[in-house]
This record gives sequence, structure tokens and C-alpha cells, in this order.
Amino acid sequence: PSTSAVYEQHCVKHINPALGSIQLRLLNPQHLQRYYTEKLKNGRLDGNGGLTARTVRHHHTTIHTALESAVKWDLVVRNVADSVHPPKYEQKEMSVLAPQDLPRVLEAAKSTPYYHFYYLAAYTGARRGELLALRWKDVNLSVGEISINNSVTHMRGKVIYKRPKTAKSRRLIGLPQSATIVLAELSDEKNRGMSTMGVELTPEDLVFSNAIGEPIHPDTVTHEWFKLIKRLGIRNFRLQDLRHTHASILLPLTTSKAVSEKLGHASVQITLDTYSHMLPGMEREALTAFDAVLGTTPSTDNSY
Repeated sequence: PSTSAVYEQHCVKHINPALGSIQLRLLNPQHLQRYYTEKLKNGRLDGNGGLTARTVRHHHTTIHTALESAVKWDLVVRNVADSVHPPKYEQKEMSVLAPQDLPRVLEAAKSTPYYHFYYLAAYTGARRGELLALRWKDVNLSVGEISINNSVTHMRGKVIYKRPKTAKSRRLIGLPQSATIVLAELSDEKNRGMSTMGVELTPEDLVFSNAIGEPIHPDTVTHEWFKLIKRLGIRNFRLQDLRHTHASILLPLTTSKAVSEKLGHASVQITLDTYSHMLPGMEREALTAFDAVLGTTPSTDNSY
């Protein structure tokens, strides 16, 4: 639903006003290249301010997807977007917290209403929408694991639950003992709160909800996180960077495949591409560990 809404916004606000009058069979690469150039210079309909290269590249994706359907339906013989070069942009560099700094941040998070959420985000690497869709039936405190089966997004004033995009996103995540304890504390807290209202906590109830059990707007936990980080004097550290921090701590301790499965990536290659900047240092650590396992020590003896 969220992807569909983004495509619709691209079409209604930008693509259709600029290109909608051109007959499909007459659309050529020059039209698209001119459109991208104009949007970079002058993105808004009122003539003020250009769009970023990343946004225009998203427009290209929308156009390419639409034209690919046109090719499949035999409306055109080729996808003219294949002949156009969308603008390049630099991937925004992720931020990660050092392992020794994370406990300090989470301790400060106790002053917010979403401490348990932030703790689980840091200790599982799960996505915001996955955690907000978590129900108590998805939690196994005795084993220490959670089951990711759904995700939540907010669109047009409604909270929408949906299945994760790929089968690998639907997964079991093992919990460290500390995270299991934090979830057990939250369960006790929820049970006490519900009992004061004369009702019982059920397996269908959301793990993270407001005081009366209603879903939390995804942006709410993000806005509270920004306020917390600003208060702590930490710059440019998004809520999503808790997921990256989790991965950065985990990668030196296990295999890329294990990290990929825990994060719910569609393939190991996505994990490697996302965290490739961390790999050189990890490779050096691995080589040092290799020497240690074999008991190898450097020698100055050059004789054979």
C-alpha cells in the first residue's frame, strides 16, 4: 500500500502534469531526459525549488515500471526509459553507535513512553513496522524469541497491517536474555494496566500499543526518538540506525548469512552491499583470529 501511494503521488503531482499529454507511442527518451533535467532545476509546480537527485530517480523508477507494463501489454514495442540515464546520487551514509554508547542511550530512553520498543529495536535489528505489528501471540518468552509475521504502515489516516514483502522477512528472531527480560517486564506492565480496566491481556493484543491497546502511529516513535537523540547531543542518528547498529555489532561475531537472515534481507548480497564498508576491518580481525586458532606466531627465521 505504501509503495502504491508513493507511485500515485509521483504521477499526480509531477509525471502526469509534465508528460501526460504526450501519446504513448510518441514518447521518446528525449522527453524523459528533459523531464529529469527540469525536475532537478525546478521541481515544484509553483516554480520554486528543484527536487533532489534521489527523488527524481524515484520518478524514473515509477515511469520505467509503468512503461514496462506497456511493453508487456503490447502497447509499445520498447521501454524508452531504458535509454535514459536517471541522475546519480550518493547513498546517505548510515550512522552507528559504538557498543559502549548504546546502553547509555537506552538508559536515557527510560524517560520516554517507548523504552521497551527502542530496546527491542536495538537488540533484535527488526524494522519499525515489524515491531509495531508484533502481537503477544508472536512472542515466546520461555524460549526467548519473537516471530515476525506482519508489518504496519500508516497511510491516509489509517494504520494498515500487511505481510512482509518477502518470505525471508517472515522470520523467527532469537532474543538475548536481557531483551527477553525487558519483554517480560512489559508483559507484566501491560497485564497490570489492563486489569485496572477490568480486562485481560490476550494473545491478539499488540505488544506495543497506547494505554488502551490501540496501535501506535509509526511516526510517533520516530518523533520521540529524535527528541531523545537531540537531548543527548547525538547528531544524525535516526531510529533506523538502531538496526544498523545492531548489524554492525553482530557482523564480527557471526556469518554474513546469519546476519542477513536475522535482519530479514531478501539475500545475503543485500547485507554485503549495505554493510560493505564494515567488511575490511572485519576481514583483518578474522585473519588475526585465524592465526590464533592455528597457534601461528610470526617468525623472523627465514630458513626453510
